[in-house]
Amino acid sequence: ASSTTVWEYEPTADTWTERGTFEGPNRLYSIGFSLGTKGYVTTGGSASSSFDDLWEFDPTAAQDLEN
Repeated sequence: ASSTTVWEYEPTADTWTERGTFEGPNRLYSIGFSLGTKGYVTTGGSASSSFDDLWEFDPTAAQDLEN
């Protein structure tokens, strides 16, 4: 299912914490990954279009930035 909710995983406690709402368009089949201390969401699509954007999440700032 598509979602705009941002979650943070804490592996030492094995817990998930809701961090807010993703500011990009609601999407299906996106890819998420992390590099260093930042998280990224890219690609995916909706029922009528595909996305070629990249969003960066900095947990220290708790905000999304589009690159």
